[in-house]
Amino acid sequence: MKTKSHYTIKIGCNIRKWRELKGIKQAQLAFYLNITKAALSNIENDKTDIGLHRIEDIAQCLGIDVMNLFKNPVDLILPPPIKLKPINTKAA
Repeated sequence: MKTKSHYTIKIGCNIRKWRELKGIKQAQLAFYLNITKAALSNIENDKTDIGLHRIEDIAQCLGIDVMNLFKNPVDLILPPPIKLKPINTKAA
């Protein structure tokens, strides 16, 4: 018997973060995507599956590269943490 594999990537949270970062209201993005606000809410809450064409449309509306939807925008904006080194307090 053949089993079916399901691979899912939850990007809804990243879509919401990008949308908020760009200052776009949920109703505005839904309008440009030609879907209801409720449908966009379901996407952002990972309650519905979306196809690649919809991911491309969202990225285009947000003005970002498609691959950035798979990344947390905070990770792309903030620099990586630096390691602090102890200060040598001995006088030279």
